[in-house]
Amino acid sequence: RHRFMNGLDDIGITLQNEADITAFEATRPSWLPATR
Repeated sequence: RHRFMNGLDDIGITLQNEADITAFEATRPSWLPATR
């Protein structure tokens, strides 16, 4: 229901956590694969 009321799809839900994802990736060692 939350998704429908806010017009969100799977990508929209993920982008709501973009700051957390960026912070996590910033703490990973550079030799590990990244999403960017």
